[in-house]
Amino acid sequence: AHPYTYARVVTIYHAQVRHFGDRSENPRTIHEMQFLWVRFFERDAMRPGGWKYKCLHRLKFKGSHDDPASGFGFVNPRRVIRGAHLIPAFFHGKTDKYLGPSTFRQIQSDEDTDYLYQYVNNFVDRDMFMRYAGDAVGH
Repeated sequence: AHPYTYARVVTIYHAQVRHFGDRSENPRTIHEMQFLWVRFFERDAMRPGGWKYKCLHRLKFKGSHDDPASGFGFVNPRRVIRGAHLIPAFFHGKTDKYLGPSTFRQIQSDEDTDYLYQYVNNFVDRDMFMRYAGDAVGH
């Protein structure tokens, strides 16, 4: 099984919150909270990738045009290991089947489409290479 989940960060939030639940120690205490709103990718099950297959893992956006909210979610920044380098699969073109017209695409996009697939570049630098190889200290 592949050990990582991939997502594109849409927005970074910093909030001041109070907890009023049954297990709240002091409802007057304000807590700082950070979280990320992300658009999730999923691995393309039709095309295996990795060392065994000698090809890069291929991703596509989660969700569909009919239910675009299923591809979005919140993530605790502490659960993020590092940024990944994704390469658009230019050969397969673009699509609007994942998400209709939206402001939650690439920052500088004037189109209402996404690349159909993206490849995970696990060779972008030696740290990333060793993270995927699993042979480095702390990886």
